[in-house]
Amino acid sequence: MTVPTDGFGSGFNFAEPAVLTMNWTQASVPLATAVTLIMLAVWIGLAGLLRRWRAGVPFAAVATAFGAGVAAVSLVAVTQMTSHVSRTSSSNAQAASALIQAGTLRPGDRVAIASSLAWYLWVPQAFEVTWTELEPFTPGSQPPPAGTTVVESGWPTGQPAQAGWPGAPAGWRIVAADQDAGWVVWRKG
Repeated sequence: MTVPTDGFGSGFNFAEPAVLTMNWTQASVPLATAVTLIMLAVWIGLAGLLRRWRAGVPFAAVATAFGAGVAAVSLVAVTQMTSHVSRTSSSNAQAASALIQAGTLRPGDRVAIASSLAWYLWVPQAFEVTWTELEPFTPGSQPPPAGTTVVESGWPTGQPAQAGWPGAPAGWRIVAADQDAGWVVWRKG
């Protein structure tokens, strides 16, 4: 059984199984479990040897092997996670980057995020916008929070861009949109 990882922030949600299976495109539950159990058996075996040889040369050798093994596994894991998590080649990361750039946000802008906007688009932006918090709201059933100057909404499939914010108040205009990625940026004024 494998779990597709695209669209789920695989670098964050599936990093451990990906490191264990050496596969960053499918999270194989049986393989990750088997590797984990094998590693656990090795660690328990080494700990058992250390307990049996409490002093002397065998103890030092096994303790060194144990430490080297832990260090090697940690180094491999950190290297893999750092190289894969930091990549922005996924379609989600590219869409989020495009949204951030297209929004042309400026210090002082107050940004509201419509509930229809996919989380993988607005979460990276929460770290880019340092001067204010992104404020969620539900278009169609509530107005944006007071003082909002920019609204980012989803673009429903097969509908016009305006469908992401039905009944947008007068004075709001679309300044950027990407139908493939599913987002629309609105600005007041």
